Formats: sequence, structure tokens, C-alpha cells
Amino acid sequence: MKYFIYLLINLLIINLIFKMRFRICNMFNLIDLPVKKKIHKHSALIFGGIFLIFGYISNFIYVYIFEQDHYNYLSPFFIISFFILSFFDDIKNLNAILKLFLIFLLSFLSIIFDSDLKILTLNSYLIDKKIFFPNLFFNYLLTIISIALFINAFNFSDGIDGLASLLGISFFFYIFLKNPIIFEVFFIFFLYLFLFLIINLKYKIFLGDSGNYLISTILATILLKENYNNSNLYFAEEIYLLFLIPGLDMLRLFFKRIYHQRSPFSKDLDHLHHKLMKRYNHTYSIIIYLTIVNLPIFLFNYFNNFLIIIIFLTKITYLILINKLSSNK
Repeated sequence: MKYFIYLLINLLIINLIFKMRFRICNMFNLIDLPVKKKIHKHSALIFGGIFLIFGYISNFIYVYIFEQDHYNYLSPFFIISFFILSFFDDIKNLNAILKLFLIFLLSFLSIIFDSDLKILTLNSYLIDKKIFFPNLFFNYLLTIISIALFINAFNFSDGIDGLASLLGISFFFYIFLKNPIIFEVFFIFFLYLFLFLIINLKYKIFLGDSGNYLISTILATILLKENYNNSNLYFAEEIYLLFLIPGLDMLRLFFKRIYHQRSPFSKDLDHLHHKLMKRYNHTYSIIIYLTIVNLPIFLFNYFNNFLIIIIFLTKITYLILINKLSSNK
């Protein structure tokens, strides 16, 4: 009964904040205007971060009251500090170099506040052993770089209505399959994320950096905590496969922009999902993107002896697809 009442309260909160979306976004100037380097043609509200932070706070209260044994998964300093950074970025459009510096700084401080975020070992499938990182320099440096790459790779997937939300849901789904207890811990946030997906597809409402960062930092927290407390649960190659396509797309754009003498942090419409949208409709673009992102990790779970082949075929598929889409402008 108590869970039902808590769920009902959250549905009332969701209804209230949704009705206040225009007032809130106008207050903070969270309006995304259509410009040359953006795909949408009409103004939209950057409301995803605000919507989802209510979900995280409600989830925090839920765990504190009903699931206190799993409180450690919440890592509030890490998640809230990154939300504040990205919220200011949504408002002020922070300089990319400054933002990257702050990401590194906040990652370092987060590890200080919560030592369970440190990467001490990696469980490798390929070499059939655990890789130990013997000193604090590697523990901190590897963790900070991993967080920065994780967050930015996820952020690169945002650009089509519903894509980043669906990608986050698919990653949560995979994590729930690996450890069902995570669903109990993050059920409230997952509910908010699912409802935001519906809102995102129906109305002119975007996730924004604050929404993307909130989803990615929660995912990063879960994976880092699981690795710290139960390093046998995931192979390092699984995390690599999860972000193989977004990571490849990020690296391609990074070096392509440098080659064309542009800032590697500049914005454009050259992402994989943008190219898909130019060739296919919205639904097909999302289906293709989610398939090539998620298929490798699920194949690995059923055919793990073919890991090298799966990685090779995934990279070849990405390169062929990019080449095909680039030649059909």
C-alpha cells in the first residue's frame, strides 16, 4: 500500500511540473531556438533535465525510506553536481574547454566524496583475468577519463526526438537484466524517464544537456559501483560494446573537425543520427541507430566466444553505414 501511495504522489508531481513547463522554462530562458546547426524547425522547451531531476530527487527519497540498504547506489554529489553544471550549460552555453575542465574537476571531487566510484580492477573476458590498477594515480585518472568519455559519448547520441531517452532506457534495461536489484533501486527514476520519452515525442520538449548528463551520470554511477563492489558482474568488454557506436561516432567527428581546422567541440549536423534522418524518416532512423548500438552487447551475451568478430563486424557496419549515408547527401 505504501508503494502505491508513493507512486500516486509521483504521478501528481509529474502532472504538476508538466503543467508548469512553460513558466519554468521562460524563467530560466530554457528555450531552444531553431538555427542553422540544429535539425528542428520550431522553438522547443529544454525541460528534460528539470523533469528528470524531480525523478532523481523522488527516487532518492524512495530509496532512503524503503530501500536504505541500496542508498550507496545514489551517489548524490556526483549526480547533482553534474546536473548543476549541465543546467548552467543549457542556460549560458558554456565554453567547451571550460566545461571539459569542470567535468574533470567534478569527477575528481566525486571520487573524493565517494571512493566506490574508483576503478580498481577491470574484469577482462579476452585475457580471462582481472587487470589491477596498483596506485591512486591510475585509479583516479582512469576513472575520470572514463566518466568524461562516457558522458560525452552519450551526449553525442542526442539529436533526434526520443533517441537519447530510448538509448538510456535500453541501457537501463540491459543493466536490469544483469542485476535485477537495480530496477528496485531506480524504479522511480526509470518511471520519470519513460514518461519523459512520451512527452518528448508528443510535445516540443528536449532533454538538453542537463537531461543527458543526468541519465549518463546515473548509468555511470551504477556501472562504476557495480565494478567496485562486484567486478565479476561485468566484463570490461561489455561496457566497451555498450558505447562502441556512440564512441566511434564521437571519435570520427572529433578528428574530422580537427582535419577541417575546426574546433573538435564545435556543433554540426554530421552525427550518425543526423545522417540517418537525412536518408530515412524519424522512426526508421531511431530503429537503425538503436539496433546497431544494442545488438553487439546482446550478441556477446549469447555468443561470447565470438567477441572479436562481434567487435570487428560492428566497426565495419558503422563504417559502411557512414560511407553510404555520406555518399547520399
